Amino acid sequence: MTLHVLHAADGYEYLTRQVATADRERERGAELTDYYTAHGTPPGEWFGSGVDGLNDLLDDIHVANADRISVGDVVTEAQMKALFGEGLHPNADAMIAELIDRGVPSEDAIRLARLGRKFPTFKNNVELFDRHAAEIAEYTDTHGHAPSPEESAAILDRIAGGMFQDKHGRPVANEAELRNWIAHEKGKVRHPVAGHDLVFTPPKSVSSLWALAPNETRIEIERIVDATVKDTLRWLEENACFTRVGRNGEEQIDTNGFVATLYKHFDSRCGDPNLHTHAVVSIKTQAAEDGKWRAVDGSTMFRFAVAASQRFNAEVMQRLSTELGLELTHREIEQGKQPVVELAAIPRDMLEMFSSRRSAIEARRDELVAEYCTKYQRMPDAKTMYQLYQQATLDTREGKADAKSLAEMRAEWREKAAEILGGTEAVDQLVRDAFAADHAPRPQRRSLDDDARAVITKLESKRSRWQLPHIVSAVQAHLGGETFPDLDTYRTAVDRLTSRVVKLSVTTPRVELPAIPRRLRRRNGDFVLSHHGSHKHSSLRILDAETMLVSATSEPTVFTARTASIHEVYETMRAETGRNLNAGQRTLTEHFLQSGALLAVGVGPAGTGKTTSMKGVVQAWQNEGRGVIALAPSAVAAETLGEEVGVTGLTLASLTYPWRGLVGSRPGTLPAGIDIEPGTMLLVDEASLASTLDLAAVVEIAKERGAVVRLLGDPAQLDAVETGGMLRYLAQNTDAPELDTVVRFGNDTAQAENSMLLRSGDSTGLDLIYERDLVREGMREEMIGQAVENYLHDLADGKESIVMLPTREDVTAANIQVQAVRRHDGTSDGSTTVALADELTAGRGDIVLTRSNRRDLNPSGGKKAGAFVRNGDLWEVFDVISERGALTVRHLEHGGVITLPADYISTHVQLGYASTVHRAQGVTVDTAHAIITPDMDRSGLYVAVTRARTENRIYVPVDVPVNLDTERPHLEDKNVSTGRMILETVVATDNGHRTATEELAEQAAHATDPERLREAYLAAQRRLRDDALETEMRRTLPEHIATTIEGTEGWAQLRQVLADAHDHGHSTRTLLGHALAEGPLAGAKDIGSVLAHRTRAIVGQFTEHPTLPPLPIRDPLHTDAEMHDFAVECARRYTETTDRAAAADTGIGEVIRRYRDTSALLETQRVRTLATAALGEELGARIAEESSARLLARQLHRASQAGVDPTNLLTWHHERLTANGVDTTAAALRSDMAKPLTELIARRNTAWLTEHEETIAKHLPTLALQTDDERAQTIAGRIEHLHRLSGASIEQVVADLAERAGATAPATVLLTELDRIAADGRDFANPDAPEWVAAPVSDADTIDPELAATIREDYQAVAALHRDYRDQLTDDTAPIWAHSNLGACPDEPDHAALWRTTIADAVAYRSTHHITDEDTLTGGRPKDRRAALDWNHVERRRIDLLQLHEDRRRSSPLSSQPQGYEPQVDHAQQPGRRI
Repeated sequence: MTLHVLHAADGYEYLTRQVATADRERERGAELTDYYTAHGTPPGEWFGSGVDGLNDLLDDIHVANADRISVGDVVTEAQMKALFGEGLHPNADAMIAELIDRGVPSEDAIRLARLGRKFPTFKNNVELFDRHAAEIAEYTDTHGHAPSPEESAAILDRIAGGMFQDKHGRPVANEAELRNWIAHEKGKVRHPVAGHDLVFTPPKSVSSLWALAPNETRIEIERIVDATVKDTLRWLEENACFTRVGRNGEEQIDTNGFVATLYKHFDSRCGDPNLHTHAVVSIKTQAAEDGKWRAVDGSTMFRFAVAASQRFNAEVMQRLSTELGLELTHREIEQGKQPVVELAAIPRDMLEMFSSRRSAIEARRDELVAEYCTKYQRMPDAKTMYQLYQQATLDTREGKADAKSLAEMRAEWREKAAEILGGTEAVDQLVRDAFAADHAPRPQRRSLDDDARAVITKLESKRSRWQLPHIVSAVQAHLGGETFPDLDTYRTAVDRLTSRVVKLSVTTPRVELPAIPRRLRRRNGDFVLSHHGSHKHSSLRILDAETMLVSATSEPTVFTARTASIHEVYETMRAETGRNLNAGQRTLTEHFLQSGALLAVGVGPAGTGKTTSMKGVVQAWQNEGRGVIALAPSAVAAETLGEEVGVTGLTLASLTYPWRGLVGSRPGTLPAGIDIEPGTMLLVDEASLASTLDLAAVVEIAKERGAVVRLLGDPAQLDAVETGGMLRYLAQNTDAPELDTVVRFGNDTAQAENSMLLRSGDSTGLDLIYERDLVREGMREEMIGQAVENYLHDLADGKESIVMLPTREDVTAANIQVQAVRRHDGTSDGSTTVALADELTAGRGDIVLTRSNRRDLNPSGGKKAGAFVRNGDLWEVFDVISERGALTVRHLEHGGVITLPADYISTHVQLGYASTVHRAQGVTVDTAHAIITPDMDRSGLYVAVTRARTENRIYVPVDVPVNLDTERPHLEDKNVSTGRMILETVVATDNGHRTATEELAEQAAHATDPERLREAYLAAQRRLRDDALETEMRRTLPEHIATTIEGTEGWAQLRQVLADAHDHGHSTRTLLGHALAEGPLAGAKDIGSVLAHRTRAIVGQFTEHPTLPPLPIRDPLHTDAEMHDFAVECARRYTETTDRAAAADTGIGEVIRRYRDTSALLETQRVRTLATAALGEELGARIAEESSARLLARQLHRASQAGVDPTNLLTWHHERLTANGVDTTAAALRSDMAKPLTELIARRNTAWLTEHEETIAKHLPTLALQTDDERAQTIAGRIEHLHRLSGASIEQVVADLAERAGATAPATVLLTELDRIAADGRDFANPDAPEWVAAPVSDADTIDPELAATIREDYQAVAALHRDYRDQLTDDTAPIWAHSNLGACPDEPDHAALWRTTIADAVAYRSTHHITDEDTLTGGRPKDRRAALDWNHVERRRIDLLQLHEDRRRSSPLSSQPQGYEPQVDHAQQPGRRI
């Protein structure tokens, strides 16, 4: 089942002309019923529990002539137009006509026939077209006539070009980009949603058997499919048919069900047999609470869509098995994807035999699109693309183009099947075999808990946390393919297993509230402020693994490397390579060797030389007499790492699967031949691709055997589905060093810096890629073709190259193109071939890829002893043994030769020319060519643009995603975009996984936030208020007025005004009295509207909503006492909590926010002042407004700190850019000055070290021995900065640093101490300010003295507020959340000082970022990057404090725990635990 949004306006035309007519155009004037009769497609029928509400509406307004609607009735064209086109009752025409005949004004008649509110009318104020319309009007006034179409188009182009440059900071690249941008702006025109189209399609084998079976069997199959469609819709009604109410739609309430229409279709647009049903569900649904018609909550529909799809497929197959006796089988459709259940008797090749026309239609469509682009100089939009497909379908259809009856189609399908299978008798035999199979139900011998644990294990392999729809889908998949005595038995098994999985999963408590009134609960008992199926769960195994991994980073061991050993390795590596390790490489190396922890983590972005660091780590560790085992998620990566660092390389699974019990029968054991001695280092590369449970297993092994674990990877690159975001979490929450110098691009520092910008999600990183003309855009097929062509050209030039694509389907398309070229030029031979797993063929000379490890397949010869066939290996076909279906292949790297057997080839071998972006991770080549599509995210783009040392080219398909399977009604949400827009969206999208700890902590923080109490109060208050208003309006208004206006639009308007007034403290009775007294109402057309207008004039407009609007006065006869008590208690708890928070808030947050805003303004002013001085007013002002200006500001600040005049620097680089014909932009200036500025600063710092060699040697002798270390150069610059900042002599500054950090402190310690004194380029840090609030920049006065004074004043105010709170903090004054997270104030002075500082930091953070919950220290980790950096600082402070607790406990085992500090409880045997 697929789910699509259906739009209003002309949406009903698509329904009547496309969906309801089997996707074929109906001739103008032809009635729908005529089409059905002529062509055999059944008419649509009404369905849904909500249909009864349509008849209730007829009764409510006493309409007698309009037909009542029953489930199963035929849907007419007029009904679809009314419901989906206008949001009216399906029989609105008859209703309105009768009401008008009775004297009801037409406007009121339409309103009475409407289902709830009108479809919204969007203003669609698209600036481009508003400005175009204004200029057209001005032209007309000036010239006395409208412009010609050509003149109008020229005006639009001129406006669009200017707007594009204003938005992107550059002119349009070409005509095509301008056309696409205009088309994208046109796509912003919004249409209201009319409903959802749920397309139910059974597995392919079902449609195949249905197409070929006798008519009686065909009818039975249709009956089963129809029944399952309706059962699935009923299940969706129960689980996903809700509506939203409340000021912001926060309440989810029950409805009376769907109003839907069902249309059964028989074939695809290609003419293949494709039995499917369109369930077109109206957006209109009737709320159960008050009977009002509202909108279906689409978010819940989409949340349950996959689960509903799997339920439909599973129940169709179960019914076919139990009712028709058909045997089921699991069939793998693609390696790594979940198998599907199909009918066992239908062979795989039969499922594809009906698709022969697809390639012809696609080819003709490509021709039509090319013609369109040539003619109009832009890509076709979604509707045009659909029409081109329609034309291609007609152009390639044999014979007449008219649609056929079902009987005619079935005859053609049988004829085609007979051609494939060898005659009609073979077709009949296939059908007979399908019913002759043994289908007796297999007894279920597993226990419920065994099944539940198996489902949880499957969930764990896909994600770190899950929701109810995920559980339902996993249960359906687990039971799929098994046969049950009947459908009820199957459903019972599904329900029991789902409940058990929920019970065994771990979750967090729901919101703690007073006893919830019945009116605030849905039918299933859930609170209306909870959203069905959204609550998150995980497992004890995942959470325990995450906790253990974090703890391991602070668990000490006795294993470290001596500093002397490390320096010896540095010298050896320099002698071998002629290069020093850079600062980041040394920091990472020393961290891995000297942290002393059981687990240490390092981050190595793409191309930063992490392998070089690991060589140093391995050599130093081995020099200490200890072993190293290299591990990685894939065999190729493991062996590559092992070879590069000179140790054994193993797959992570080879170690962890036996330990976890996934392989073998003895969990907790290691495979034979692997011996881990105490002190061994388990070095895991590409750790971002490793699952949480595998990482936990490695640490368990290390702890058991006395080893240590070191994880290296990049959480910003692609991670695997099952990783659970563990590396990212560890990197964020520990002192993990991160390599920050990109070395892959050699001297191209601009590209290096640019890659780091894209990695961080900064779209200004795209500027350089465009400036270097590395982006192409066009049709998807065209882009793949260009990428392949350029890839082959690079190979011909002797370059290492790679072509990367987002999907396996695209890889197949590229492989076909490369293979065709190679066969044409004779590089490969297509005369004798063998079929591969990707449904392509390989012959002699082809390059193939193996996709599964087989240790029993060992190549002979070659350069690598003990080699085996690995997942990811590339081979050249040496010989084809066609009679056996085997291939003799030679490995491209080590040269080993082996004959691959047919069974392995058919399932695990593919053509190997192109690669997915995911598989390319870790590859380094000379040039790279990548297809980037809108469904990719930042990590995929980052990997794609960092594979090559020189040119990383990007190809962006900008054609709309319309194909042969796209339905006409589903085109509205498909829009044309420019390549730049797509890339900006990709850069902004982060789909990286998060840990269960983070997800559940965020959920718990949300549940304990006082806002939940306020929301609960508002839900109760709204109902109580509305009840009271209804009573008071009837009581106060004269009876004849109340009777006249009740139920009208005016009544609703009046009630809304009175509701607003009540919430602001006004009396309903008083207001109505004043409104009635203002004058007579006898002549008013709409009395309610007049009273509403008068009341609004009395109270005025309200701009803000009160936090806790008042409750109505309690009426013993009419007030819902249960609801009233609930509201009062919620208000009391909320007030107490927020009062405590307000009392604890020192106001520091407001000052920090103002300080940061002013500091950002100063940096903007820096660029504007300097650029204007150097480049002139106009160019300087433009550069200051560009997106790259803030990055340019950093460069100018660096120059200023190094003693370089920024104005002269800008002038020089502007002249150089101009001489080279490059436009001067902020991005171009930043790129041009990056390398020379860095080199200049390095030279000056080196000279400084030489000048002050004696002083350094005297006070910092260890540093004096490391002057070749880049960190020493950085320290030199920092000492010089302190010298200028303080006015003290160099010797005084160095002596003070030595006293603070220690004379023999390593470089990393010295840098940390320097940061405490004054961060690079900033004023002295005030020790009383939170560490995460940076001091002002030291040169602020030179930019804007007035702003500088304000910034420094605010910084001192922040420090004073922080100090005052910290110094006055005691056990008695500490907030509740501080005690619950950190315990009571310790007795030891240093411990107590850290306790106070941690709480003061948390108070500042909470005040800055508006955190109010009382259960956590800082709430969940925020998604905003700036807030996340602040959160990390405070969280690490908390971890330091708890680690100090733990260290004290370990050092004094007999001492008691600090007061209020409770140890964790082992909940391992508590299923269903809430945390």
